[in-house]
Amino acid sequence: SPNEVHDGTWHHAWNRRDATQQAYYDKHPERFRRPPRTPAPADIVGINLPKPTDDAKAEPERLHAA
Repeated sequence: SPNEVHDGTWHHAWNRRDATQQAYYDKHPERFRRPPRTPAPADIVGINLPKPTDDAKAEPERLHAA
């Protein structure tokens, strides 16, 4: 949930989901074209974020509530 991502507790749910997917793959590899991947949440999300610059170290502007 968004709250889990905000406070960092998503790691537990992600680890549990990844373990479940990998265990199922180990038992039934014939049902898959390739091993399953469990994507993690994006680092930065938002609406109308500024375009990335050429400088890889530049941090994007963060929007704050008024």
